[in-house]
Amino acid sequence: MKNQVEQKEPIFSRETSSSVLQVTIENTAALAFDPFLLFTNLTRREMIRLKKGGYMVYDKRRIIAGVALLFLCVTGAAYGDDLDDVKAIFNEDMRLFNAQNAAAFATNAHADVVLFGMLSPFAVRGKAAITDMLEGFFADIERIIFTPINPEFSITGASALAWGHFTNTEVPAVGPREVIHGRYTFTYAKRDGKWLLVGLHFSPLGVEG
Repeated sequence: MKNQVEQKEPIFSRETSSSVLQVTIENTAALAFDPFLLFTNLTRREMIRLKKGGYMVYDKRRIIAGVALLFLCVTGAAYGDDLDDVKAIFNEDMRLFNAQNAAAFATNAHADVVLFGMLSPFAVRGKAAITDMLEGFFADIERIIFTPINPEFSITGASALAWGHFTNTEVPAVGPREVIHGRYTFTYAKRDGKWLLVGLHFSPLGVEG
């Protein structure tokens, strides 16, 4: 008995092949930005399913990929807004401090904010206590310039950090000018849609006379 080789019918006829080519060309630009293509490493041929008449049918995973892409865009925009808010609060605190305004670190702070390091040997807790401490500190200073160096910011959920190095130049009412180099960390928490300062830490690295 002769072996019979099963003759498979071609998937596409010449007519449908022409339709496939036409649809592929027309949709090349669209596929370049297709969410499914962005999230997978499949080829266009693997992605496209054609029915009679040349209509394109996408796998349901394309919808999931589209939703994922939309989610990333929305969360990315929200992250950017939060980052801008935290930077604005930090910069305002720096402006008030250099203006020797005792409201620095208190205007946008939580009621139980804690300050530790450099300005006091002990932790100072609460907006009122920090304001009182700054009033006493500024009373002995003619001029002060706190300069953040390479400030960095980070958002993690409802928490945020501002950190970096600093140079603090103090001109006291009595005595020589003093320049302090160190590191700082500001911690923020989001409460009722507003970022509040909850912790400050300063660690001096060296002093110049």
